[in-house]
Amino acid sequence: MSHTVTAGPTTQSALTAVTAVAYDPANSSPTVIRVGSNRAFHVLVSRAGTEATATNSMIVMSGCEFVRVNVGETVSVIAAAAETAGVVTFTPQREEG
Repeated sequence: MSHTVTAGPTTQSALTAVTAVAYDPANSSPTVIRVGSNRAFHVLVSRAGTEATATNSMIVMSGCEFVRVNVGETVSVIAAAAETAGVVTFTPQREEG
């Protein structure tokens, strides 16, 4: 990847097949994050800050995916290889006790 773009909660970020978009919820307990996009995308939750790639992360064909993020983890997404540019939004859903 060329670089990573850092996203804020509930804001739309540009999504391409070249640049990963990461979100750090800075949560104090496990949290469910809704990752939504208008393009097929790969999503990866990582403690090491690893970027999502088309080869090492789960693919979501359309719409959204809900992922659990533990304390100290980030969420990273990248558009699927054949996709044109789109948008992605990270929306915190709830903290789990």
